[in-house]
Amino acid sequence: MIRHVMVALLALAAGSDAPGAQSCEGPGVDPWVDGLRDRVLSTNPMVHYAIELFGPPLTCEGSVTTEFDGVKLGAVRLGFADSVTFRIETMPPETSIVTLRTSSGFDDEDSARKAIEAYSADIGLDIDWAKPTSTVEGEERVQTFWDPDTGLNASASLFFKEDTLVALRFSMAL
Repeated sequence: MIRHVMVALLALAAGSDAPGAQSCEGPGVDPWVDGLRDRVLSTNPMVHYAIELFGPPLTCEGSVTTEFDGVKLGAVRLGFADSVTFRIETMPPETSIVTLRTSSGFDDEDSARKAIEAYSADIGLDIDWAKPTSTVEGEERVQTFWDPDTGLNASASLFFKEDTLVALRFSMAL
């Protein structure tokens, strides 16, 4: 895994070619963005899962969006081959959202489900996987599973376009 992270860091040094995007590298980039990117690449199991499936990230975009009680908050988006994206966003006071999205869908839906289940368990949450709520966001059907501790406001969501799993999202607000 260390080799993959090092390859990913080298690939990210090239920045992003998306119009108007702020690369995670170079002059003027807030050190918070670099720090979040580095922490995500070295410790986040969902990024490790993405690297296993899609190879190292090819682009990185990030920004600080706000400051709360002297702490910077914002987002980092990693781009992989075939338009796959991983995004982590932090918001005040203690909210985070992690999304792994692939427009062509996950080849192995069971593996993807196991990845998000392991991610939430690793954080120490007890998501109730037996009782999803279903909603629709645009053209996607979303199944959301909640942790029964309402004080955590934690959920894991599976996004389906037609019958294909296209995104995994984990969110928690303390």
